[in-house]
Amino acid sequence: MKTRILSVGIMVLVGATGRVAPAAELKPEQIIEKAIRAHGGEERLTGLQGFLFKERAIYSNAATWEFEAAVQLPDRYRSERKMISGGKSTTSLTVINGDQGWFKSNDVVTPYPSAFQESMKKYTLPYEGPRSILRLRARQKNPACQFTTIGEGTVEGRPAVGLRMKLVGGPEETWFFALDSGLLLKTESRTKRFEGEDQVIVTLFEDYQNYNGFPMARKMISSVDGKNMTTTEYIDFKAVTPSESTFARP
Repeated sequence: MKTRILSVGIMVLVGATGRVAPAAELKPEQIIEKAIRAHGGEERLTGLQGFLFKERAIYSNAATWEFEAAVQLPDRYRSERKMISGGKSTTSLTVINGDQGWFKSNDVVTPYPSAFQESMKKYTLPYEGPRSILRLRARQKNPACQFTTIGEGTVEGRPAVGLRMKLVGGPEETWFFALDSGLLLKTESRTKRFEGEDQVIVTLFEDYQNYNGFPMARKMISSVDGKNMTTTEYIDFKAVTPSESTFARP
């Protein structure tokens, strides 16, 4: 697939007045507000506390990962991963239940490291499923995160606008949103290397479908430095409260 980003000089339609304005006039906060509304709205997203989802990731080396997860915010999580490669499969299970956590592999259960638990509860669980768009709001509150717009372009032929986020002294990401709907179409993460060119990870989001009122991409295609790495298929999502037994020790 070919993705083409055009120059900032392209003109776009902005606002309810219908006036024509340069894409450069779009402000980061305008892009963020529209994106959050497009993905379900802040009130509904923050109110989404319990849910289940399934997905499948196909790697370029022919390995396939099947993934099922249950989330109950703020501190309960269960995920089961099955790797299928060469006709063989292996399964691992991670469970976090408040201050307790376990990891199971090959029928052996070990405590899940407390440092990993805290990291998961702070940086991963709040942004699982459709809540992932709320990372934009969290980054707005981070004074070390700098936002810039890069104007209009196209992603797979669709008019889009780009929002660049750079952490002072850290990584840089650019997210591209559909100009009409505000849905996320593409992310581009850039990391500095000690030697050589930056590492660039690109993910395309395709085939949006409505799950319990939340638009979610059913297909995500990721590449690293221009080479295809994974195709992730979103299989199912349910906004429900998982049962207590879901988070029991394996």
